[in-house]
Amino acid sequence: MQAKSKGVQVRFAPSHGTLGSRSGHQVRTITERAICDWLTERGIAHRHASEVVIVRAASNRSPLLFVPDIILTKKNKNGKTIIIETLHNFSPKRGGLKTFSAFCKQYGDRYYTVLVAKKANLESIPKRVCDARVELENLSGLAKRLNVAIKPTS
Repeated sequence: MQAKSKGVQVRFAPSHGTLGSRSGHQVRTITERAICDWLTERGIAHRHASEVVIVRAASNRSPLLFVPDIILTKKNKNGKTIIIETLHNFSPKRGGLKTFSAFCKQYGDRYYTVLVAKKANLESIPKRVCDARVELENLSGLAKRLNVAIKPTS
Protein backbone atom coordinates (compact mmCIF):
# COMPACT_ATOMS: atom_id res chain seq x y z
CA MET A 1 0.00 0.00 0.00
CA GLN A 2 1.38 3.45 -0.84
CA ALA A 3 0.38 6.98 0.03
CA LYS A 4 1.83 10.33 -1.02
CA SER A 5 2.04 13.43 1.11
CA LYS A 6 3.97 16.61 0.30
CA GLY A 7 6.26 14.86 -2.19
CA VAL A 8 7.25 12.02 0.14
CA GLN A 9 6.37 8.53 -0.95
CA VAL A 10 5.27 6.40 2.01
CA ARG A 11 5.24 2.63 1.80
CA PHE A 12 3.31 0.73 4.42
CA ALA A 13 4.37 -2.83 4.99
CA PRO A 14 1.47 -5.23 4.75
CA SER A 15 0.69 -6.43 8.24
CA HIS A 16 -1.05 -9.49 9.49
CA GLY A 17 -0.69 -8.20 13.04
CA THR A 18 2.41 -7.94 15.12
CA LEU A 19 4.35 -10.59 16.96
CA GLY A 20 5.44 -10.36 20.56
CA SER A 21 8.95 -11.12 21.72
CA ARG A 22 9.97 -12.54 25.11
CA SER A 23 10.85 -8.99 26.19
CA GLY A 24 7.34 -7.79 25.36
CA HIS A 25 8.50 -5.76 22.34
CA GLN A 26 6.21 -5.77 19.33
CA VAL A 27 8.04 -6.96 16.21
CA ARG A 28 7.01 -7.42 12.58
CA THR A 29 8.70 -10.69 11.57
CA ILE A 30 9.98 -13.88 13.17
CA THR A 31 13.51 -12.85 12.18
CA GLU A 32 13.14 -9.55 14.03
CA ARG A 33 11.75 -11.48 17.02
CA ALA A 34 14.78 -13.80 17.03
CA ILE A 35 17.15 -10.80 17.05
CA CYS A 36 15.10 -9.02 19.74
CA ASP A 37 15.21 -12.08 21.98
CA TRP A 38 18.95 -12.51 21.34
CA LEU A 39 19.64 -8.86 22.25
CA THR A 40 17.43 -9.04 25.36
CA GLU A 41 19.15 -12.21 26.62
CA ARG A 42 22.48 -10.36 26.42
CA GLY A 43 21.28 -7.21 28.11
CA ILE A 44 21.57 -5.01 25.02
CA ALA A 45 19.04 -2.18 25.21
CA HIS A 46 17.22 -1.53 21.95
CA ARG A 47 13.98 -0.28 20.44
CA HIS A 48 11.94 -1.21 17.37
CA ALA A 49 10.69 0.90 14.45
CA SER A 50 11.20 4.05 16.50
CA GLU A 51 12.70 6.41 13.93
CA VAL A 52 11.69 7.50 10.46
CA VAL A 53 14.32 8.71 8.02
CA ILE A 54 13.77 10.21 4.57
CA VAL A 55 16.03 8.73 1.89
CA ARG A 56 16.31 9.27 -1.83
CA ALA A 57 16.27 5.76 -3.23
CA ALA A 58 14.37 5.86 -6.49
CA SER A 59 16.08 6.49 -9.80
CA ASN A 60 14.26 9.83 -9.99
CA ARG A 61 15.56 10.64 -6.46
CA SER A 62 12.05 10.96 -5.06
CA PRO A 63 12.01 10.76 -1.27
CA LEU A 64 11.09 7.52 0.51
CA LEU A 65 10.65 6.82 4.21
CA PHE A 66 12.89 4.27 5.89
CA VAL A 67 11.97 2.85 9.31
CA PRO A 68 14.83 0.77 10.77
CA ASP A 69 13.79 -2.51 12.38
CA ILE A 70 16.00 -2.28 15.48
CA ILE A 71 18.06 0.58 16.90
CA LEU A 72 20.47 -0.03 19.75
CA THR A 73 20.35 2.48 22.60
CA LYS A 74 24.15 2.69 23.00
CA LYS A 75 26.38 3.83 20.16
CA ASN A 76 29.39 1.91 18.90
CA LYS A 77 32.98 2.82 19.73
CA ASN A 78 33.05 5.27 16.79
CA GLY A 79 30.00 7.14 18.11
CA LYS A 80 27.62 5.82 15.45
CA THR A 81 24.08 4.69 16.16
CA ILE A 82 23.75 0.97 15.46
CA ILE A 83 20.86 -0.19 13.30
CA ILE A 84 19.99 -3.82 12.76
CA GLU A 85 17.85 -4.46 9.73
CA THR A 86 16.34 -7.92 9.45
CA LEU A 87 15.56 -9.54 6.16
CA HIS A 88 12.97 -12.25 6.61
CA ASN A 89 12.18 -12.88 2.94
CA PHE A 90 14.13 -11.54 0.00
CA SER A 91 11.95 -10.03 -2.69
CA PRO A 92 13.86 -7.68 -5.03
CA LYS A 93 10.63 -6.32 -6.52
CA ARG A 94 9.33 -4.94 -3.20
CA GLY A 95 12.05 -2.32 -2.91
CA GLY A 96 12.94 -2.70 0.76
CA LEU A 97 16.56 -3.54 0.09
CA LYS A 98 16.88 -0.61 -2.32
CA THR A 99 15.63 1.79 0.36
CA PHE A 100 17.92 0.23 3.00
CA SER A 101 20.91 0.43 0.64
CA ALA A 102 20.18 4.10 -0.10
CA PHE A 103 19.89 4.77 3.64
CA CYS A 104 23.31 3.15 4.23
CA LYS A 105 24.92 5.31 1.53
CA GLN A 106 23.30 8.56 2.58
CA TYR A 107 23.64 8.22 6.36
CA GLY A 108 26.73 6.05 6.74
CA ASP A 109 28.53 8.83 8.62
CA ARG A 110 25.98 8.65 11.48
CA TYR A 111 24.79 5.05 11.49
CA TYR A 112 26.51 1.66 11.62
CA THR A 113 24.25 -0.72 9.73
CA VAL A 114 23.98 -4.47 10.20
CA LEU A 115 21.85 -6.70 7.98
CA VAL A 116 20.73 -10.02 9.51
CA ALA A 117 19.20 -12.66 7.26
CA LYS A 118 19.27 -16.35 6.53
CA LYS A 119 22.47 -17.47 4.83
CA ALA A 120 20.64 -18.29 1.58
CA ASN A 121 19.22 -14.74 1.41
CA LEU A 122 22.54 -13.06 2.22
CA GLU A 123 24.21 -14.87 -0.67
CA SER A 124 21.99 -13.02 -3.15
CA ILE A 125 22.65 -9.55 -1.70
CA PRO A 126 25.69 -7.48 -2.70
CA LYS A 127 28.30 -7.35 0.08
CA ARG A 128 28.72 -3.56 -0.03
CA VAL A 129 25.10 -2.77 0.80
CA CYS A 130 25.80 -2.10 4.50
CA ASP A 131 28.57 -2.10 7.12
CA ALA A 132 28.10 -5.69 8.29
CA ARG A 133 26.14 -8.79 7.35
CA VAL A 134 25.30 -11.58 9.79
CA GLU A 135 23.75 -14.97 9.16
CA LEU A 136 20.62 -15.59 11.21
CA GLU A 137 21.77 -19.18 11.68
CA ASN A 138 25.00 -17.96 13.36
CA LEU A 139 24.20 -15.03 15.67
CA SER A 140 27.55 -15.32 17.46
CA GLY A 141 28.84 -13.21 14.56
CA LEU A 142 26.46 -10.45 15.63
CA ALA A 143 28.25 -9.96 18.95
CA LYS A 144 31.51 -9.28 17.10
CA ARG A 145 29.87 -6.82 14.72
CA LEU A 146 28.04 -4.80 17.36
CA ASN A 147 31.14 -3.95 19.36
CA VAL A 148 29.15 -3.08 22.48
CA ALA A 149 29.25 -4.52 26.01
CA ILE A 150 27.34 -7.78 26.14
CA LYS A 151 26.10 -9.46 29.31
CA PRO A 152 27.05 -13.17 29.42
CA THR A 153 24.13 -15.52 28.87
CA SER A 154 23.32 -18.23 31.39
